[in-house]
Amino acid sequence: MQQVVVKIKDDSKLALFLRFIEHLDFVEVKKTQTTKRTEKQNSSLRNLFGIWKERDVELSDIRNRAWNRN
Repeated sequence: MQQVVVKIKDDSKLALFLRFIEHLDFVEVKKTQTTKRTEKQNSSLRNLFGIWKERDVELSDIRNRAWNRN
């Protein structure tokens, strides 16, 4: 089986295109949703580097707090 990726430039035409190809008996349609990563999302993770650097925190303390929530 061959796979082809089709990128639809105009979102308003997507439904029409899908209805058309779903009627073809030799085509199987698998809908997936892609997410776009932006630089802002990547940079927010970098901002977290070193936040515990000057704090005295043990892994067991973190686990106790997580499991002993009320």
